[in-house]
Amino acid sequence: MDEQTFVTAIETVSNTLGAMALVLIHQEDPLALPEPPAASDVTTYEGHMNTIKAQVAQDYHRFMDMSLRDYRGGFPDRAGAYLI
Repeated sequence: MDEQTFVTAIETVSNTLGAMALVLIHQEDPLALPEPPAASDVTTYEGHMNTIKAQVAQDYHRFMDMSLRDYRGGFPDRAGAYLI
C-alpha cells in the first residue's frame, strides 16, 4: 500500500470522528451517553483501522483496537484520541 492510501485513510477517519464528536456533544446534558454508530459505519471504520494497522508496527495495533472498541461504543472523541 502506498503512502497516499494511508494518508487518505487517516484523513477519512479523522474527518468522520470530528464530525461525529460535534454532533454527539449535547450542551444541555454533557453526561448523556451517545448512541452507538450504525453497523455499516462500524464496518467502514473497521476497514480504516485495518488499513492503518497494515502500515504501522505491531506495537501500535493495540491503539487501533482500542479506537475501534470506543467507536463501537459510541465515543468517537475517545476513539480519535488513540490515533493521536
